[in-house]
Amino acid sequence: YDSYDNHKQLYDKLQSLPGFYDVIFMSGDEIRKRVDKGELEKLTKTDVPNLGVTGEVLKELVPLKYHGHFAPYLIGLTGLAYRKDLVGGEVDSWESYFEPPRKLVNKIGISSDFYVMMPIALLSIGENPNCEDSKSLRKSSERLFNLFGREFVGLISSNPERIRKGLCSGDLAMAVMYSGDALRMMTENPKLPLCFSIPKEGGEVYL
Repeated sequence: YDSYDNHKQLYDKLQSLPGFYDVIFMSGDEIRKRVDKGELEKLTKTDVPNLGVTGEVLKELVPLKYHGHFAPYLIGLTGLAYRKDLVGGEVDSWESYFEPPRKLVNKIGISSDFYVMMPIALLSIGENPNCEDSKSLRKSSERLFNLFGREFVGLISSNPERIRKGLCSGDLAMAVMYSGDALRMMTENPKLPLCFSIPKEGGEVYL
């Protein structure tokens, strides 16, 4: 198997090795792009016997033109992983992430995936993560890019291993993380004060 750190790297791999990969794990947004460009073949029940079960659910969630091109691999939540000893207690709000205290300079981890971070920025200002209102999008974008440009950011990556290492070593105090990756990290490091929360403003469910 092969892996990638971000969507651009995945795209470059697919372009340099057309037809090389049989199965590709990617986000819903990336799937839409690839389908629109005619780069993905449709799945059949012969390829995936359980497709009939998941397919009915997907029909309610995705536009007709994308039906049959993918099947959900897993379900989880996007939330906030943190070191309780470094942040000084429980974290239950995205406000703590976007407006961290001075002691967390260079200690915040940000996903390099805009499609992960934008819904979180929307949630942090009390909006629906799928909001399309231009004023709300502008406000959340400003909040997101303001965080990117500040000295608090110590890592920009969507690679779960890099995020895990940063939190376990103490180089990071907080980072956006998928629930499955966070559970694995905490299970493998039970002696470390690692925590994972879905802030009170909400988190994003992903398939």
